[in-house]
Amino acid sequence: MSRQPSEIAAARRRLAARIWRHTDGQGLITAPCRSRALESALALRLLQAQGFSGPERGRLIAFLERTRRTSTPGSLDSLLAGAALGTEAPAGASVERALDRFDHFTRGRKQVLMRAVRVVLDGAPVAGAAPPGRPPQERLTPWSTALSTACQVILGAAPGPPRLTTLLFAQRSPGIWEGHLLCHLLTLHALRRVPGQEAVVADGTARMLARQNADGGIPFICGEETYATAVAVVGLALGRSPDQGRPLLALADRLRALQDDDGGWAYAPDVRQTDVDTTGVCVEALRAVDPLRYREAINGAGAYLRARRGADGGFPTYLPGAPSEAVMTAAAARALDLDEPDTPELLGGALAFIAAHQSPQGTYGPGWSRCDAHAVFRTVLALRRARSLPDPGLRRTARRATESGLGHLVRTQNPDGGWGQREGEASDAISTALSLATLAGSPAAPPLVVHRGTGRLLACESSDGSFPSRPDSTGPRGLVFDVPVLSDVYVLLALARLATPRHARSQGVARSFRPGVPV
Repeated sequence: MSRQPSEIAAARRRLAARIWRHTDGQGLITAPCRSRALESALALRLLQAQGFSGPERGRLIAFLERTRRTSTPGSLDSLLAGAALGTEAPAGASVERALDRFDHFTRGRKQVLMRAVRVVLDGAPVAGAAPPGRPPQERLTPWSTALSTACQVILGAAPGPPRLTTLLFAQRSPGIWEGHLLCHLLTLHALRRVPGQEAVVADGTARMLARQNADGGIPFICGEETYATAVAVVGLALGRSPDQGRPLLALADRLRALQDDDGGWAYAPDVRQTDVDTTGVCVEALRAVDPLRYREAINGAGAYLRARRGADGGFPTYLPGAPSEAVMTAAAARALDLDEPDTPELLGGALAFIAAHQSPQGTYGPGWSRCDAHAVFRTVLALRRARSLPDPGLRRTARRATESGLGHLVRTQNPDGGWGQREGEASDAISTALSLATLAGSPAAPPLVVHRGTGRLLACESSDGSFPSRPDSTGPRGLVFDVPVLSDVYVLLALARLATPRHARSQGVARSFRPGVPV
């Protein structure tokens, strides 16, 4: 056991050096997205429809062929690749029903999305495919509106002036609007059905091909640099050495410069739609580096979050009035400044919302991560802030929810010492890192559980110092995508929390909170 502290420190140094090497020279961690079968299949269909025969088409075909060979037979990736290549049966109902069991408030829109994908890949309408109308009170981001409109047109809705305006708006960017390639592709497939839009489709196709990855495939999004950088800054700032001060300031300054006029942050620098999740972690990053230097930005973020608080005390991902979510609420709760006079009320409502939405198993519903430990990590750190609140009943509620979350992690540790995304699944680096980041420093965490988990996490390191992992991010929710650097930054965060005494954490990353309040 005595070797682990030195092994943690060494792995942490190697990983930090690797992450520093992945900065882009402008204060951001490079965070490209890997190719995915869904977007690649849609891209191939788009090229086929236009009779495009350039080398990009051959590279797409090669990517989809590799995907079909290496994917589990019958999996969604296998079905999508096979349908696009024409080597297997049409996509059919299996693709359309891929998200039927996805239990989330966005389920209806996801089912319409998959129905539209089926129509594109099979090349023929689906009987009874008219899309159901969405609730008029549902608030959608601009890209969700564009996706919904594209699916309606693909499924046979008339592309009248309002719909056409929405589709063309999504193609107005000189690059990829909002960095969202799935939205880009589906709006092109919809516009392909509108006479007179051939030039727009050809131009959009060229811009899509400019984002083709080296492996020949097309990713879901262009990248996730802002979010990845913010998480990395939190990990780098924990127990940082004096020589890291100036480089960390460069990263934090870049994050500050990316703050939107509304006070929030988007997940990438070329994206305008801000969100509570990225805003929360950016606030933590700025506080970790220098809360006084970034006071104005932090105050602006506080106003942004307050404007999005729901009547139920929770917070949504994007827009005021949208359904609140536990992990988003945790992000906001962590970012709220304890020195503001209304924070006790806001924090109390947020923590009560989190506790009320915890399952009996200590987990939370599906969100932007498939990994149970991701939600537990975010919520446990937020629930610990209840110690600053005067209400003893709320403190007890938060303590019980914290114990339930920690208990889930202890109970679901695999025999190899790691954790999988869901109970009973094989261990992976991200799930193991987030579980350890939650357990680190907790009096309720059995030392042997942490020790075995740490050993498993250290064993995940590859020869180049990275920590490859099964991806956990989902987008649209229910469909997994891969930004590989996220595994490294999550592992760095775990190693930092394992190596840093709890007192130092409360005075370091949380020093912008009240001194002495543990996190």
